[in-house]
Parts: sequence; structure tokens; C-alpha cells
Amino acid sequence: MSTTSEVARGDVVVVSYPLISTGLAIRKLRPAVVVSNDVNNRRLPDVTLIPLTSKTQRALEATHLFISQDSPEGQQAGIRLDSVVKAETILTLPRSLIHKVIGHLPSQVMSSIDRCLALALGLPPI
Repeated sequence: MSTTSEVARGDVVVVSYPLISTGLAIRKLRPAVVVSNDVNNRRLPDVTLIPLTSKTQRALEATHLFISQDSPEGQQAGIRLDSVVKAETILTLPRSLIHKVIGHLPSQVMSSIDRCLALALGLPPI
């Protein structure tokens, strides 16, 4: 879709994700949602992301949000499989690890993600 020089909150990106189980030495290409605010996205070299996973068996957890690939939101996100946004897994990475933007989540989905993030961080409900 677009290059990584500009990303916005709600963009779904493919990122070179460090695997914690390998001591961050091995990276794997994974989809993620940009959750950092756009002021920071324009001025900082890093972005804050939360991953998407196709392992949907825990999709009903309060910190997870299920997105069907066939839904309008899934189509806009550019996902190829039913996916779960895992708000308890927050990572800030250099923008240089983003390979491409594949889609964008609409504001109502980002509001749901915000609620999941608030729960994951122990913040008052939104």
C-alpha cells in the first residue's frame, strides 16, 4: 500500500517483529496495528504497535479484539486471515522495522482497541 516513511494511528503494518523467546535475536514478519498518536508518529523515529495473531482461540479475552477477514473492517485492514488484536502485547519499535502498510482500521475499531488497551494497562474504562 504505502511506504513506511509515514504511518498513522490505526494503520495495519507488516513489521519485523522480534521474538522474545529468542532473546529478541530472531525476527519474523508479522502484522501489527499502530497505536501511537499521530503527533508522535510524525516526530519520533519509533512507533508503538500491538500485534495481530491468527490464533483466535482466546479471542474472547477482554484485552483482545477479534477481526474477521471477511468483515468490512478486515477488508480495510488488509488482513488475510481472521485475526485477534492482542492489546496486552505492546511494543515500541524503530520505524525502520516496518516493511509496509497493508491497511487501516476505522475509528470505531480503534475505539474498541482503546478500550482493550485501557484494560491491559489497568486504566479507568473509556
